[in-house]
Amino acid sequence: MVRVVLIGVAALVLFTNLGRIGDLFGSLSTSGTGRTAKPCPVEAARWLPAEGEDAELVARYDTGKHTVTICRDSAGSYHYDGQLKGKPTTSDNHISLPAEQTATGFVAVNGDYRYEISGQELTVKHKGKIQARMRLEPLPS
Repeated sequence: MVRVVLIGVAALVLFTNLGRIGDLFGSLSTSGTGRTAKPCPVEAARWLPAEGEDAELVARYDTGKHTVTICRDSAGSYHYDGQLKGKPTTSDNHISLPAEQTATGFVAVNGDYRYEISGQELTVKHKGKIQARMRLEPLPS
């Protein structure tokens, strides 16, 4: 009888914590030597601290004119990288900024400019005024 009660309690605990257990196994599979995350692309990683060593790709988009990449470095910080398509990856054709994750995406700030990714849209603001809205097409990672 005690065995049946213990098995019932164990099953109840397991059932009520399935989400947490799944999260634990998910985080184990994406970190350390068994990590499944993709590395940050070289053209974006080279602008990150330590040249992006161990940086992971979070998201990559195409606006039609730009390639926008979000990477997370080994310290867990996010970075926004915007590149003009069809041009060499130089400081004239690209921007790399620290970014913060938001409830709907990411935001990066460069002086009076603010780059907001929300869902499938990039909004560029200058001094709070919208300068551009671009549809983001996810690129395969």
